[in-house]
Amino acid sequence: MKNLTMLICVLCLCVAGAANAETLFLGGDLSDALNWDNGAPDVGNDGVINVDGTTPATIGWGQTFGWGTATASYAPAPGVVITIGGGAVLNFGNDITAFNCDVTINNATLNSGDDYYVSNNGHHVFNDGSSVVVTGAGNNIEIQGTNASLTINGGTHTAGHIGDQNKAGTVVNFLGGTSTAETAFDLFTAANIGGSAVLIGGGLATDSSTIIDIASTWTGSWTLTSYDWATALTSGVFRLDGAAIDGTNIGSFAISGDTLTVVPEPATMVLLGLGSLLGLRRKK
Repeated sequence: MKNLTMLICVLCLCVAGAANAETLFLGGDLSDALNWDNGAPDVGNDGVINVDGTTPATIGWGQTFGWGTATASYAPAPGVVITIGGGAVLNFGNDITAFNCDVTINNATLNSGDDYYVSNNGHHVFNDGSSVVVTGAGNNIEIQGTNASLTINGGTHTAGHIGDQNKAGTVVNFLGGTSTAETAFDLFTAANIGGSAVLIGGGLATDSSTIIDIASTWTGSWTLTSYDWATALTSGVFRLDGAAIDGTNIGSFAISGDTLTVVPEPATMVLLGLGSLLGLRRKK
């Protein structure tokens, strides 16, 4: 029985290993499969990037591999996984275009020569230490395609706008970090605001299909130039913990100039006060 149990464990490990192979980026040109120690990333061959890299001026991310392409009609099977960290700095000559990919950016910087696309079943996560800078001609971070999502847990992100590109089923979650961009949620995007996310932008584009759900526990802020928060909050676009905003819960928000925040609930305020007192005692 013991031998059988060991055999099952070994088989499980072999299956897991076969299903989760990795290919490590060695540096240089990201578009060259020879610069990966196990070939180009693919389904079941997860890509790991921990060193600096770049692409030629005319090539974006993955335009020559199955884990991404500049041709919208090409749709590889979902399931490619890319993890970026190690303080790597990646400079892309063109679009960052990752179709059907799950991409996690930890401690790393991505500079795009055009747009950054989260597309077609792609789920991207920006964690603490991440920096995404989009300064090219397109200058946007776009979430597009069915079942695509962007979750921002931390870091700093700069673009012309962050939003969707006329595709149903897309979701963007602002849960941490600082994002400096116009927010464009006017084309079927659902947006969730919470955690410690800080949003700073020149405007907000919405339409009747947009839902922006703000968590009552949100500790960040949202600043929009000359934006009428008082009117917008009850326009039907915004929610508080999933509930429409009206006279019963509008008091949960505070507006100071162009900046919106959530007023902490009494229990949270008590905890914050205790934390301040403890901090003062430590200083003394």
